[in-house]
Amino acid sequence: MDFRIKLVPLILGGALIYFGYLEYQLGEGVSSKPAPVSLQEIETFGPPEERYIELDRHFAVYAGCVYEYEQGRYDSGEPDENDKVNYLYYPVISYEHPYWQQIAELEEQFGTLDAIPEHLVPTEIHPISVLVRTTKFKKIGDIPDGMELVESIEGLVINRTTSLDSEEESIMRENFPSMDLDKMVILALDRKPTSIYASLGMMAGGMFLAFLGILWLASPFLFSSNQSDTSYTSEDYDSQSDPLAGTEFAENQEGFQAFNPQTDSSANKDPFGNQT
Repeated sequence: MDFRIKLVPLILGGALIYFGYLEYQLGEGVSSKPAPVSLQEIETFGPPEERYIELDRHFAVYAGCVYEYEQGRYDSGEPDENDKVNYLYYPVISYEHPYWQQIAELEEQFGTLDAIPEHLVPTEIHPISVLVRTTKFKKIGDIPDGMELVESIEGLVINRTTSLDSEEESIMRENFPSMDLDKMVILALDRKPTSIYASLGMMAGGMFLAFLGILWLASPFLFSSNQSDTSYTSEDYDSQSDPLAGTEFAENQEGFQAFNPQTDSSANKDPFGNQT
């Protein structure tokens, strides 16, 4: 059997152990219900103690978001609106954020948002304290433009196990130069904590699979049978030879006598025993 096939349970077992441990880290000591948290408090005082949270009213800043996408096998060049989105990071700011307060003052001055001269619109958003990670947008064309007011969201803080890779960090810093990614809260949208028992079950199942994989790999060495040194032989049977050759028989002492009608007196007697 192909050696690579025997590696499958070992790889699956290792993956279960790894992801079970990650879920254990995220779910340890976390309540099953989200804790209400003010985004303004996070912007002012830093990350919350709770890890399963519900953020209050805020703005989702989709302009400048970072996402991972996939193109078709034969596609090349710049992505288009039909390309698949694997996940997306976007910043959120509170309704009381200094950036939005400036916008509100300009709106009051000019009457509407559209009437604000472009050169007066603030270009930098600072501070940004929370990044939301989501998979709800399936295509690039589904991602909204600009900013969107959201009443509330809930999710799991995943800083213990997740961070932006170098390319994502570079793009995010380019879009938001003053962003402090080291102190950023990363919130996985709509993600719930896994129970401790489920996490331990994943790790136990992974260990069992890995153990089976090791046994399968080692089976040729553990269960191989040795060839016996005993040899067997037989003589060919010759159908032409006398199977009784060489065997001695005792001769009957009475011997044998052939019937002779000339000498046997019983031959001259009639059926009633009279001599004829």
